[in-house]
Amino acid sequence: MPTFVPIHRAFRHNWVRAETTAALEADGRQGRVIDLPSSETNTTEPGELQAGIAVVRRISDRIGTENVLVGRSRGGMVLIEFTGTGQCSTAYA
Repeated sequence: MPTFVPIHRAFRHNWVRAETTAALEADGRQGRVIDLPSSETNTTEPGELQAGIAVVRRISDRIGTENVLVGRSRGGMVLIEFTGTGQCSTAYA
């Protein structure tokens, strides 16, 4: 069964997606919430995007290819890095 990983937009914490993850789990699915480095700052430096990609890559590596990455806004920008790489089963932005 795939693990759903909702990725928030910039300057938001994982609690924003915790409700979504709880609903997935109540439906018998697996979910994982993460905080991107941009949730701690008010900067949009290019390094922030790379740091976010690194966090998602570590989580994706732990889960394996049975994961579904879902994001919007800044989270969607992070997901573009994973499209077509085989590191996840599906990526939605």
